[in-house]
Amino acid sequence: VHLELIDDVLINPGAGWQLLVSGPPRGEMERLPLVSTFYYRTCWTAFEPEQGRYEDSPAVRIIDAWLAEARRYGRYVAIRVVPWNSRNPDYQRRCAQKVQGYDSPVPPHVFEAGADGFPEPGGSGAWVPVFWDPVYLRYHRELVAFLGKRYGGDPNLAYIDVPAGNYGEMNLTNTGVPELDDLSLWRRHGLRAESWSRMLRELCDMYREAFPHDLLVA
Repeated sequence: VHLELIDDVLINPGAGWQLLVSGPPRGEMERLPLVSTFYYRTCWTAFEPEQGRYEDSPAVRIIDAWLAEARRYGRYVAIRVVPWNSRNPDYQRRCAQKVQGYDSPVPPHVFEAGADGFPEPGGSGAWVPVFWDPVYLRYHRELVAFLGKRYGGDPNLAYIDVPAGNYGEMNLTNTGVPELDDLSLWRRHGLRAESWSRMLRELCDMYREAFPHDLLVA
């Protein structure tokens, strides 16, 4: 091996700085040459603004634009579907839809089909999904299957993030709402060690099935 000195930034997959983004690219890859991965996350409703409509959704258009930039600049894109944004109503409101008058980052048809959910205590105006609910997981699987068909195996996809809990970070507490932080409200909606474990297994299985050759993180 004969190494050569270069003046360019050497970007390695799976290493380096990441930048969290929530909108389309605006020259970030040119301005920030040390950032290897641009990590796009947004509400589920941005991926499915109408039931079954994924192809030309706002989120898909944005991801397509980021991947086009990544191919041009030799960078990477990561993706997360966000199901709940506690204590961040402004972020959620930008793409939320209404469920019983509350702002929901998960589409209303999921709850109309029978998925469990509840208003977030504390007056945030937010609707909270129950992540281990089987109806919720069934509809999430449909979205993940679409994403796998469209983006699975893309050489510029850094990873796909497996989401549940607050911001999709597998976290049910740290909200400042006592009934959530002590798990009592979650327990009233079926939280048990078994239900959480089943949810994790199902999420990992559906993402691995849709992205068999890609890195999964959670």
